Order: sequence, then structure tokens, then C-alpha cells
Amino acid sequence: MVKVIFKNLEKSDMVSEIVQEKISHVLEKFPELEGAQATVSVEMENSPIHAGKDDFRVKLVVTNRRFRPLVMQKEGPNLYQAASVLADRLFEVLHRSLEKRRDQRRHSQRRWQTVLPQVG
Repeated sequence: MVKVIFKNLEKSDMVSEIVQEKISHVLEKFPELEGAQATVSVEMENSPIHAGKDDFRVKLVVTNRRFRPLVMQKEGPNLYQAASVLADRLFEVLHRSLEKRRDQRRHSQRRWQTVLPQVG
């Protein structure tokens, strides 16, 4: 489940749906994260002192019982670009992390198979 929180920004159902779709699409690809809680904070930073463009920030916190909490934050000139970059980076981080766990498990299994002779 993905929960969207707005900070310094008016709540928008369209933005909420887009962010939920992008993040949940990535999380669905990893069965290890089934039942994980994801909280996305969408905010806009605008300096009242200095003129210039607005800065949009999307922050993600994923919590699961089996893994440590994952916290990521990306910025962009608009919310859609920041959410897209965050989703891409989330996929890369999760894929790399879970692949590393699989490799470690395979390595330890192979090591124990060579140390212990098979009876048969």
C-alpha cells in the first residue's frame, strides 16, 4: 500500500494517483516486498526571499518486517519528473539489493555442499 502526503502543496487526487501508480508498479515487481508499507511525501520548496523556479521534492519511505527501512529522496523541476526519477532509482536499488542477497545465499549453499560430502 502506498500512502501519499502533501507538504507545502495543495492536495491533488491526480498527483496522488500518479505517484501511487509509479511506486506500486515498482514494488509489485518484487515479491519479497509483499505487504510492505510505502509512504511518499510530496512537497514544493519556494523561497519567499529569492526569486526563481520552484523546487519539487518526492521522498519515499518503504518499511517491511524482513528488511531495514528504505528512504529515498529525489528532486526535480516538476512533480512528475521527480516521481519518475524516484521510481527508476527505486527499481535499481531494490534489484541490486535483492540480487546481492540471492548471490550470498547461493554462495553459502555452494560452500556448504563442497565442505560436507554428500551421502548417497
